[in-house]
Amino acid sequence: METFMLDALRIDPDGTTTRLTLPLQTAEQARALREQVGGFVEVAKYGRTDGDGVAIGASFIVHETGARDLPPNPYATRLAAALARRRLPYQLHGPIVLLGLPNTAGELGSLTGNVRDTAEALSSALREAA
Repeated sequence: METFMLDALRIDPDGTTTRLTLPLQTAEQARALREQVGGFVEVAKYGRTDGDGVAIGASFIVHETGARDLPPNPYATRLAAALARRRLPYQLHGPIVLLGLPNTAGELGSLTGNVRDTAEALSSALREAA
């Protein structure tokens, strides 16, 4: 039996990025995501549609109550704002896992290479500027 995996990226509050491979199966994926963010998860989608109607963005997997218990993650917050092309009136908190936008069935997909590369470059640039 062939096992399918999803490409993802974790951004930690200190700006460190880690490429991840997550299981496609729902129960295994949920368990892996809980391990990565440190608890129950919520999915927040940030992005926009380009001039040709193509969605550009990512699903941000965040800790459900991270704003109460975890440090701010300015790196993921800046990326979310850049993808949405608007300033966010709040901070994201804790380690955050990025996956692709959901398909028409609502299933999360692999993070696209261009969004992953942008996230890594932005985190690196912001860490160097700090």
